[in-house]
Amino acid sequence: MPDGWARQLRDGGWDPTVIGLAEERGPGLLVGRDLGEWSDVDSPTPGVFVGVSRTLRAARPTLPDHSGCTGAADRTVTAGTLSGTAAHRARCGGTHTSFSEVTLVAADGSFGVYVQVKQTDGLDRTDEILGTLRVDASMVAQR
Repeated sequence: MPDGWARQLRDGGWDPTVIGLAEERGPGLLVGRDLGEWSDVDSPTPGVFVGVSRTLRAARPTLPDHSGCTGAADRTVTAGTLSGTAAHRARCGGTHTSFSEVTLVAADGSFGVYVQVKQTDGLDRTDEILGTLRVDASMVAQR
């Protein structure tokens, strides 16, 4: 995490149905400067959400609508043994806020990971963040 982003942490899991997956709660983590403002597109609160899912590996998620943002072409990304795509949306709401929506699948196909990066300073740190991503596959197997 970039300096100043990791002021608050919430690790109570997540609901994969919010991106259209047919699965109940799974392991999830949200880290950001102010989690009370996290969901407000206009807030200057950067952060990262990571959710693990057993069904993401075979399903195409419905990613959040960023119609008020400028889109870039989706690109292929990797994070350790995970690979997938990243969709980057910039200048959201006419500000420096941007979002990266990343879907990754484990090399063995046993699980997937959804990552949302909210950035507020005009820089894209998605690759930097993915470079530090570590997922404990045993968390998925225990569910």
